[in-house]
Amino acid sequence: TQLSHELKALPLVKMLPIARSFSHFLALANIAEQHHRVRRKREYLIHNQPQPDSLAELIPKLIKQGIKPKELQETLENLTIELVLTAHPTEVNRRTLLQKYQSVAQAAQENSLMMQEEVIYTHWQACVVKQLGLSFDQV
Repeated sequence: TQLSHELKALPLVKMLPIARSFSHFLALANIAEQHHRVRRKREYLIHNQPQPDSLAELIPKLIKQGIKPKELQETLENLTIELVLTAHPTEVNRRTLLQKYQSVAQAAQENSLMMQEEVIYTHWQACVVKQLGLSFDQV
């Protein structure tokens, strides 16, 4: 694609700030996704509905299909759940950066779009991404 050709043509010095900018973008996207999940879960709880694809939704469906509750219980008791870490950070996030992300998450929880924009804008101005000569509006 055109983007991959342009990125390959860039000198290594410019690649690090670009990679960092994508890292920040993805961190902000993760905050937005977490906020959305919490908001949706709260909505399901308010309306006393199970979340889609949850055990609370699945178990009654399985029982309706004729699977005995005792069989479900035995299956669940015999499950093995393991933690799998699929990625690791290649760069340690500075404490101030983590605090900025927490501020964005707090603003999202308080439903304050103005505060979210202010925190992101402040961080953007202080970030190494500024070395690329990009403005906040170009993102």
